[in-house]
Amino acid sequence: MATPNVRAVRGGLSLLLAATLACGDGSTGPQPVASVDVSPTAITLAAGQTTSLAGTPRDGTGNALTDRDVTWTSGAPSIASVDSSGAVSGLSAGTATITATAEGVNGSAAVTVLPPRVASILVAPVNVSILPGDTLRLAATAQDAQSNVLTGPVFAWGSDNVSVATVDATGLVTGRTPGAATLYATSSGVSGSVDAVVVDPNAPRILAVTPAELVEGQPATLRGRNFHPVAATNVVTIDGVRATVSAATDSTLAISVPALNCRPRHLADISVTVTGASGRFGHPARPATSFQLAIGQMALLQTPSAYCLQFAATTTDEQYVFGVQSIAESSSSLSSVQVVSDADDGVSAATPPATLPVAAPATDSPTEELPFALAWRAREAEAMRREIESLRDMPRPVTRPALAPPALIPGNVTVGTQVTLRYPNLDFNNTCSNYVEIQGTVRFVSVSGIWVSDNANPTDSYSTADYQALGNKFETDIYSNQTRYFGLPDDADGNGRVVMVVTKEVNDDQIGGIVPSANLFPRSRCPGSNEGEYFFMFAADPTGVHQLGPVSLDTALGVAPAIIGHELVHNIHLSRRFAAGHAFWDSWSHEGQATLGEEVLGHALNTGRGPGQNYGWSIVRNTPVTADRAWYYDNIRPLFLYFGWSPASGYDPTAPGSTKRQNAPEACTWLDTPSGANAGSCSNRGSLVYGVTWSFLRWLSDHYGPTFPGGESEMHKRWIDGPLVGFTSIEALVGQPIEELLAHWAASLYLDDRVSGLDPLLTLPSYDLVNIESNVVPEARLTPRARGFADFAQSLQVRGGSSAYFLVSGANRPSTAIRMRSATGGFLDPSVQVWVVRTR
Repeated sequence: MATPNVRAVRGGLSLLLAATLACGDGSTGPQPVASVDVSPTAITLAAGQTTSLAGTPRDGTGNALTDRDVTWTSGAPSIASVDSSGAVSGLSAGTATITATAEGVNGSAAVTVLPPRVASILVAPVNVSILPGDTLRLAATAQDAQSNVLTGPVFAWGSDNVSVATVDATGLVTGRTPGAATLYATSSGVSGSVDAVVVDPNAPRILAVTPAELVEGQPATLRGRNFHPVAATNVVTIDGVRATVSAATDSTLAISVPALNCRPRHLADISVTVTGASGRFGHPARPATSFQLAIGQMALLQTPSAYCLQFAATTTDEQYVFGVQSIAESSSSLSSVQVVSDADDGVSAATPPATLPVAAPATDSPTEELPFALAWRAREAEAMRREIESLRDMPRPVTRPALAPPALIPGNVTVGTQVTLRYPNLDFNNTCSNYVEIQGTVRFVSVSGIWVSDNANPTDSYSTADYQALGNKFETDIYSNQTRYFGLPDDADGNGRVVMVVTKEVNDDQIGGIVPSANLFPRSRCPGSNEGEYFFMFAADPTGVHQLGPVSLDTALGVAPAIIGHELVHNIHLSRRFAAGHAFWDSWSHEGQATLGEEVLGHALNTGRGPGQNYGWSIVRNTPVTADRAWYYDNIRPLFLYFGWSPASGYDPTAPGSTKRQNAPEACTWLDTPSGANAGSCSNRGSLVYGVTWSFLRWLSDHYGPTFPGGESEMHKRWIDGPLVGFTSIEALVGQPIEELLAHWAASLYLDDRVSGLDPLLTLPSYDLVNIESNVVPEARLTPRARGFADFAQSLQVRGGSSAYFLVSGANRPSTAIRMRSATGGFLDPSVQVWVVRTR
């Protein structure tokens, strides 16, 4: 389909070129520069600010000459400078003329530079502790945004509690009565302040502290007056946290500095209380250690009291990505989290402005907008989950009971035989008791499969030749590959075959296919059972007679191999686990492995394809065409939904008009279907249990499959045949804690191919996620919250299995502490962990 479009474009370009050559433009050579426009013609900025000018050379008729060089000069370089691109920087107060020159012709702009703006005010001393009637002189210093001292500002002084302390126009403080007051200096609308304490003469009073900086966990000494000689009678707090007093006199206290709730280097508030009377003092304090991590490595924090990143001050430009991750296995688990950054300089970092349109609160897009492959997946997972839940607690023996021979459809059945089968009524959870009888005809029989068509299917559905083609494809390609990789299905009915039933009932349920778990049980206990290995799939329906809508024959035949490959994997793991007496898996295990089966089949059917090849967008999208279909596209696409993509229409991640869901991916989960308590903000979240889970299993297979005895396929066979379920089964399979596995996988979704020198576990070797991301709209990309090393606070909720992503970076970093706490400020539940990777 691509070739006609290319030819049409080339033809259009040829006609345009021919027209240009034939008509000409009447020119006889390059036009001279007649004028130079400078835009804007006048600018005003403050010293320390930068803005840009644009210079445009024009010919005598006013046409822009875009191929001419422009040079820039400043008439007063001490006031305003200009670089080669026209960027103007204000240096000092005054005016300057900026000139743009092209071929000797000038244009200019007038620049007015205002005095530097006051950005902050520092008031000293920081400790104001005086007696009633005493005085103390304060000093104020104004700084610009770059922390340069400004010499011109005039300050207005004030007190918020004049009954305690007053301050005159020169900054002289007078103590009035015992109590606390805030004293402030203001200039140009900016204020700075200190806290003042007017102390009771008989109250404890701190006069000095050693060492020069308090260090968490280290000893310190307070010197002053009116302390109690009995250590336990003195209550000492630092920033409100109780400190241990080990020794005391009436003028000295020996203390141990407590942990200060993840604060950077800062001015700590020290308080001493003796029999109800208190004295306060400000003194520098810092953490005992700082966070250290090599570029490309991960640190995993798993003790809630230690969820604190202490970054020491540095001039180096550093960058870290971190995730606050729920390791709860329940999709209904929702942890409320606060991420708070506290910088030594106290500069507040504004949240970066939104550059994407914000989507409305989560509501699933209309079903008709979903592409067929995604639509049937979401509904199939929902139907299987509800059915399995109804069967999960049904009493059954340790191993599969023998089913009464002969099989409902014996292995020696012939084409044309009429059969009666039972299809689950998916309007009900209990499919043992609720089913629909189908009258069908055997259409094709092979060594491993039997094909049956519903006699009530649309008349323009599959032909005899189509059934033969599907049957041969199943026998030679699909069955052989999937059983080689995942193992053989159990043969409960002894016919040696899997029965595939093409029925309009699947269309009416608006799915692509389904493997009813009821078929695992004997009819004596589950009347809806067909007592064997069956799956049901949709029928071609060109005129849209049934609820799935029009499905052309070409579309049906095109997607059939992927659906068959997917459902066959369900047959394999459901039947093998049931036969061994193992518990049913959860939805994410079922659908994740079956979706992996589609990828495995795509590898097998296309020469040269396989895991670990770092496939980018061209392979995923199959453009240009290099395979029989885009086998991996519908595995990748749910990741975009997980990352917050809300498509406008058509579910094309390259098309404009999309919006970005808020709080994705952390408010979404891949552990269950929507009715299984999977709420959250993601669009069409029913597909997450397929694609997102597939990415976890693909990551797991990439990293642990090559060294697993027997390789990747043996690893998946072992998983199927193991007795455990859920996260515990994954831990037992690869011998690693699920906390570490989830952390490395989650980090790889953002870091893969983005940073050189990464720990290999932080990559997804089979796919180039950065290349894939670069080919889709920004709304479909995983976008961490970008922050600087400065003050910020973010409240969020994290659902089971998911991470909230943050990217913090910057040079000239002040001492900065980032803490992760509960919504009330306490420690988080142990089901939440924090992973950190240094990327620069």
